[in-house]
Parts: sequence; C-alpha cells; structure tokens
Amino acid sequence: MPAAGGIGALALLDPATLLQLGLIVGIAELVVAILAFWRAKVLGLDWLRLFGLGVLLLSLAQLLCKVIARGIFHLPFTYPVGVPFKTAGLILVLYSMLRAIDHPKTKLLTLLGLGAGVYFFVGSMIAFMYRLRFEWWSFHVPHLLFLVAGPLIIGYYIFKAYLETRDRSALFFAVGLWIYAVASLVVIVGVQLTHINVALSYTLIARAIAMIIILLGTV
Repeated sequence: MPAAGGIGALALLDPATLLQLGLIVGIAELVVAILAFWRAKVLGLDWLRLFGLGVLLLSLAQLLCKVIARGIFHLPFTYPVGVPFKTAGLILVLYSMLRAIDHPKTKLLTLLGLGAGVYFFVGSMIAFMYRLRFEWWSFHVPHLLFLVAGPLIIGYYIFKAYLETRDRSALFFAVGLWIYAVASLVVIVGVQLTHINVALSYTLIARAIAMIIILLGTV
C-alpha cells in the first residue's frame, strides 16, 4: 500500500535499525577509505588517494547522520547532516574514476557532475529543511541526475575503456559504479512505498559493496 508520501515517510525508519545500518556501512566504507589511502601510498596513485577521500566522506555521511545524530542523540530530523558529505564524497569518487582511466572527457564530465551535485545538495536541503513533500524538482530529479545518472554514465565510459584495453581494473570500476547507481534508484523508488526500511537497508549495503568492488580493482 502506497505511503502518504513526503517527509512523513521517513517516520517509518526505526532509529535502532538506522543506527545499526549506519554503523555497519559507515565502518565498512571507513575501512575501504583506509585501504585506499594505503594502496595509494604503495602504488603512488593520486587518483586512488582522491577515491579514498571520497569514500571517507561517504563514511562520515553515514556515521554522522544515522549513528550520531539519529541513533545517539535521537534527533528527529537528521537527513541534512549527511547531504554535504555525500555530495562532496560522490563527486570525488566519480572524478577519481575518470582520473584512473585518464579519460579525455574528464574535465567536461567532472563539470557536469559538479552541476548535478550542486543541484542535489540545494534540492535536498530545500526539501528536507522546509519539510516539503518529495517533489519532483527538489528530490526526484536531482537524486536521479546525481546518484543514478552520474555513476551510470561514468561507469559506461569506463566500461568502454575496458572493452578497448581489457584492463581488469576498469571492469571493477564500472561494475562498482553501476551497483551504486542501481542501489540509489532502489531507495528513490522505495521512498514512495511503505517498505522504505527494506529499500534503505538494501541501498546502504549495496553502496558499501560498490565501493569495495571498486577498491578490489586496484588489487
């Protein structure tokens, strides 16, 4: 049965579940970030260092929003806490992937990603801070552009590079980004349903797995 929609749907999220999920996913992403920094130092790869920083910010988004703000302090409205970290983190991850394959359109795609990121940040803050419903212009479109289309498109370009070079790393990068995109689409759809808990659970776990798969591409 469809939910009433809007911000009220977030009330379906159990704080204890959020704390556990946020802690598990946040720690998993933190481990990925630490390993990425270590691998970057060993291999001398600047792009991998940027990837590690991006995942670290994504980890902070989980820990600050779902663990500290919601789980520990029981704040009723915590989503905006994670938005800045998620925005900056994903931009860095996408940029690092383009740097990894030295794509000729890195600058253009990065500018488009920045634009989508700014739209996502502003739209999310407006929607959640003013308790608006999940309107298409402030929630659906920016989420689809930044969290779904961005990883899908960049994953496509990286997969094309894999087909040309047969570089195993590129295949891992593309698959990781596509998993992240699909996971983001799941939670966007789940917002409209009463089963948002299930959608969010799968999404958070899948996003962490996506970062792990990308890191495995460096092994």
